[in-house]
Amino acid sequence: MPEKEDAFVVFGSATDSPCYAKIISKLDEKGVKSRLAILSAHKTPKELKSALKKTTAKIFVAGAGIAAALPGVVAAETIRPVIGVPCYGAYNGLDAFLSIHQMPAGVPVIGVGVEATEDAAELVKAYLSGLEKIVLLEPSSDQSHKIMAKAETQLSELGVKYEKSSSIKLTQLNKAVFIRFVDTLVETVFNDEAVVINVPVKEGSNEDDALVVYKMAKKGYWVGLNRAENAAIAAVQLINLKGKY
Repeated sequence: MPEKEDAFVVFGSATDSPCYAKIISKLDEKGVKSRLAILSAHKTPKELKSALKKTTAKIFVAGAGIAAALPGVVAAETIRPVIGVPCYGAYNGLDAFLSIHQMPAGVPVIGVGVEATEDAAELVKAYLSGLEKIVLLEPSSDQSHKIMAKAETQLSELGVKYEKSSSIKLTQLNKAVFIRFVDTLVETVFNDEAVVINVPVKEGSNEDDALVVYKMAKKGYWVGLNRAENAAIAAVQLINLKGKY
């Protein structure tokens, strides 16, 4: 029988090899068993669906460029965490970035920056090491509080307990998934040791705000604009390694 994999790495094209080769290498360094597949959401949808049904993976890393539908398609087929990795394309990765991050409500993809391979591998390792609770980081603005309420509602509907905190505490670093609500006009301060899902917040956004978020999200883990419900679902997936929920 083939060896079981903990992480399934799937990319849309062999031309993305500069990106996925780094991810596989970093996972190997971290002792994570992974399998790579080259399958396209557009060109080989049947083969993709079949591979997703057969895999033993506990977490997925999906990447593509241009019209990067692959991570969203994977997320629609599994309740396991999906990390979306945009690849460089005609618009320096902006097209793939927006395709991956701007998921509809209820289809969570944890997006990283364009070809942010280290971030993707680090999240895989953190998830497999065991994350146990969700902490909402209380924002300062009224607008962000309204968006946070969407996450609270989603977690309550799922029957998942959560905590609130004004900051990341050292005692929570290795076991918690934090959700942070980020005003897109405010510079984001990152804590590289924590697992933080960032929700960019903006009322009445326009095309310029897309570029702001694109630049902010070069580091860390992100969902789409105002998508607090997706951040909540993704956080539950990350604490659900043993299938409690």
